[in-house]
Amino acid sequence: MAGVDLSRALGAHLPRPIGRAEAQPYEAAHREVAARMGTDAFFSGNGGDNVFGFSQSAVALADRALHEGPGAGAFATLRDICRQTGAGPLRVTRAAMAIARQSPAYRWKPSPAFLHPDLVASLRHLPLAHPWLEAPPTALPGKAVHIAGVLRAHPNLESDRSRIAPLVNPLLSQPIVETCLSIPSWQWRAGGRDRAVARAAFATSLPAMVLDRKVKGTPDPFCGAIIRHKRQELRERLLDGQLAAHGLLDSAAIEDALRADRATSSAENVRLLELVNAEAWTIVWASSVFAPRT
Repeated sequence: MAGVDLSRALGAHLPRPIGRAEAQPYEAAHREVAARMGTDAFFSGNGGDNVFGFSQSAVALADRALHEGPGAGAFATLRDICRQTGAGPLRVTRAAMAIARQSPAYRWKPSPAFLHPDLVASLRHLPLAHPWLEAPPTALPGKAVHIAGVLRAHPNLESDRSRIAPLVNPLLSQPIVETCLSIPSWQWRAGGRDRAVARAAFATSLPAMVLDRKVKGTPDPFCGAIIRHKRQELRERLLDGQLAAHGLLDSAAIEDALRADRATSSAENVRLLELVNAEAWTIVWASSVFAPRT
């Protein structure tokens, strides 16, 4: 836990908070290696899942059925989705039918966890709008989801380490994004494999253990350990901080989540570490804005 300092803000040099507190050791390791090597840029695989059409929903079946009608193609996509997700054909078909009956426009879902109920209520009627989410009536819902995924990757275009050298995200470059968006959603699920087109493109360049990888490590256990070891400090920083003072946080919900006799969920851990980083970022920027001018 020595590498995690809840008073330190990731992305303190940026005009908005980014990331979560558990990423501090990861970012520190990058900066250390960069300093040792004289690095002048960081290259990242940020946005890979987003650009390569990663999905575990039935939207690809809805797309293919809407585009081609029922038939062999739609049945093949149904089989691919069942193979990839482990869901049964009836469940996938019902989900696809529900998607097909809705507007193709992607509806962004807000995350109100640990936000003050009055704040959530005041924002409830404000549309979560963005030009990229304005799908034409003839658009396929899977393509709207794909575009929204690319949009979702934008907060990761910079990181804490970008204060010492530029962070380059080649997978989010225009030629790659445009090419990937032109590929039908069902082709990304071909053969029952997620990101199938990308896997096929590099089939002769990557070892099988990389090419066929289905899972990867997760920071969830580390996040849980931070919460357990720094529970009291986390409580104090959030409940007595700037975000709570300005009516942004649901103090009662945070108090309940951080009870010593209560285990937090993975989703709660992620949110709490995101909020404590935002709190630290707020303090940095408040001190900069109100610092005496010389």
